[in-house]
Amino acid sequence: MKFTIRQANAADSEMKPDRITGFAAIHDEPEKIWLDHLYIAPIAQGLGLGSALLDKVRTQRPQGFSLWTFQQNRGARRFYERHGLTLARLTDGRDNEEKLPDALYVWSGDKNEQNDREGSNA
Repeated sequence: MKFTIRQANAADSEMKPDRITGFAAIHDEPEKIWLDHLYIAPIAQGLGLGSALLDKVRTQRPQGFSLWTFQQNRGARRFYERHGLTLARLTDGRDNEEKLPDALYVWSGDKNEQNDREGSNA
């Protein structure tokens, strides 16, 4: 599933109304949900679009999700930690295409939503 933000009001000459300024892509596996991509164009960073996309992902996957980012991407790591994701593991990168050290982050989900689902299954 993909979510896209298109810039509607182009106040900056570099931000065009017909250009995608951000997107998120998630996929479900039988045992885990992955946030594969969360991207905001550099010109649109710092405007709350990343937070809005992450909120949309949380709404769509209230049971939680996991994601990988590179250890050297300090901005992304601060963003995820600021938004309540937990660092679950650091690796040396031997298992990714780029062979760069990476970090696994997890959002455990909306506890209220989980309790609602568990209550409806009883």
